[in-house]
Amino acid sequence: MKKFVLLGCLLLGASATSGAQTPGRYYTISSQSKCLSPENSDIANGSDIVAWTTTDTPAEKWLLADNGNGTVSLRCGYKDKYICTPTSAKDGSTLTSSTVKRNAAWKLQAVPGKNNVYNILSSNGSFVVMLEDLADGSHPTLRPVGNVSVPTEWSFDEVTDIIPERFDARIRDRMMTGFINQYYRPGYNGYLLGSGGFWSDAEMIEVILDAFETTGNAKYQNYYQQLVSNFLARQGRDWSYNAFNDDIAWMVLACVRGYKYFGDPDYLDLARENFERMYARAIQPAGTLRWSQNASDHGSNSCINGPAIIALCYLYEMTGEDLYLDRAKKLWKAQYDTLCDKNDGHIWDSGSWSDDWTTFNVGNYWGSTYNQGTMIGASIKLYRLTGDTSYKSYADKVYKWAYNSLTANNSLRVINACQTATGDLSGFKGILVRYVRLYAEEIGDESPLQWLEDNAFHAFQNSNSKGVVWSKWMSKTPENFKSIEGEEVKDFSTDAFGASTAVSVAFNAHVNRTFAKNAYDEITADMMDDIKWWRLSSRNTTTTDKATCGSWLCFKNVDFSSGGASAISVSASGDDETSIAIYLDNIADDCLVAKIEDLDSSMRQHTVEFDRTITGSHTVYVVNVGEGRGVFRDMVFSSASSIQEVMADCHEDYAIYDLYGRSYMNIPGKGIFIVNGIKTIIR
Repeated sequence: MKKFVLLGCLLLGASATSGAQTPGRYYTISSQSKCLSPENSDIANGSDIVAWTTTDTPAEKWLLADNGNGTVSLRCGYKDKYICTPTSAKDGSTLTSSTVKRNAAWKLQAVPGKNNVYNILSSNGSFVVMLEDLADGSHPTLRPVGNVSVPTEWSFDEVTDIIPERFDARIRDRMMTGFINQYYRPGYNGYLLGSGGFWSDAEMIEVILDAFETTGNAKYQNYYQQLVSNFLARQGRDWSYNAFNDDIAWMVLACVRGYKYFGDPDYLDLARENFERMYARAIQPAGTLRWSQNASDHGSNSCINGPAIIALCYLYEMTGEDLYLDRAKKLWKAQYDTLCDKNDGHIWDSGSWSDDWTTFNVGNYWGSTYNQGTMIGASIKLYRLTGDTSYKSYADKVYKWAYNSLTANNSLRVINACQTATGDLSGFKGILVRYVRLYAEEIGDESPLQWLEDNAFHAFQNSNSKGVVWSKWMSKTPENFKSIEGEEVKDFSTDAFGASTAVSVAFNAHVNRTFAKNAYDEITADMMDDIKWWRLSSRNTTTTDKATCGSWLCFKNVDFSSGGASAISVSASGDDETSIAIYLDNIADDCLVAKIEDLDSSMRQHTVEFDRTITGSHTVYVVNVGEGRGVFRDMVFSSASSIQEVMADCHEDYAIYDLYGRSYMNIPGKGIFIVNGIKTIIR
């Protein structure tokens, strides 16, 4: 006869080989490779517990606690939900999950002769938890103990890794790895994602650019180059054969951003030439753009106006040609006047002009993730370029409408629009999250990034065992990569577009990055928020991609409020042709703060004082203004009130440290040092 034996630290098994579980530790609870987790990682109380193929996410890991009365409780590693019985349990009852601990007590009965294997019984011992169907998503049920001849055996496998409580860079990289392993494959020239397309390929290439922009990791440069090579081999260099003007705009974005990050002028040429051909045929007398050459001459859509405005902003940033900025402002106004709700930020889909081009009639009021996203992007980039706060004000409205209207009504506000596995709709929200990140960084508000982080963490819980997350973030990704939608079965095993959205939110969530940076603390290269022609060459050091003047790193939301800064110390190196300049807010002559011209091959600290005191919050640019290659490691600003100037070497008896905490007998050279507890500039 099987029985329970309760000891001080929990239940021991009935035999010497059955093992014991320890309170305060996490376990996966599985039977025949199916483990217990809340259905679709649902955070609502009362959601079902189901069995699913093991995917190694916090949602399937359970913290075991001793209730002190011969029972244990099992609390989920995601959102602290307990496995519960119904209030009135009966034969066939399913298990539920809840943050309320009531009905969360269980007895574990060790299976003789097996390590860490148990039968799970209700707190009064009258029901046993059975798994009678091994299909993913099946529901464990309660059966009366007297009616069960062979109870289900559950393995309790201890989790030795730390359970992440929030989204982090390790999870982010796992999501990219799963995506690449499933979809990235060689073509006859370069590589491609999925089966190859046009606008979906352009957007997936942009996801790879997001990964580079937020990490600086050179491996994403290689992915990008291979993907563009394949795209050009399939689509050619002149895309005007494609009647869809928005398709061309999306790929222009992928190319102009590629130029921004990697400096290859061919990418800029592709962007400029194809944009001009598209713009010339798409521009309408009323100032909007025509969506497709096969559509009505008088129709216009947000899906062409939005990305075209952003492309114009990038082209202006990369060339400095005023024509692009002028066009961007005019097109933004035309889009705002025709397809935007001015009160609540709802971006409408499409409409048409009257024959005389004086009246625009909205035909489709549908609000989509990608149109909301591109209008956020268009508005916030124009705000950045012009300083006109009306652009920011409207970006605020567009963001709020998307947050409130395109999300689940729960504490996480997970984006639940476009819940389809394949096709155009499946990839839309990857565009929204890209521009939400840009919006958050530009306005200096971290809360939109927390929203993205919540979305990314929830999407990760619903990955499959291959590490892929489909576009239906609200539900578990099938192991067979098939989605039943109505009477149609959609196979996304080679259709990467929908799955790219989870990768997009993973990298745009700004995880493990310092959002607000204290100017008086060490600001390392890996804390950068934007990048041009540099790459991360180690954990916290960047190297210019080539010997090109004008490469820069951008650090947003740098706080100078404590005392004000009057000096900077930069750790950098370079060759004879390298100089580094520090600018505030814009790269312009009147924004120059400091310039370092005596770089050499040794990595060392260079200190420069300036004839002004910097206060408030600013964007800081570190710019290579010479013709050589440069290496940048870190910088720190100094407050005038905390600096003692020393012109000679200090006495050996002084305590001398550099800003990394290394001690010296004598000051080794120029720079900022801590001398007897005082921050000191040595010139």
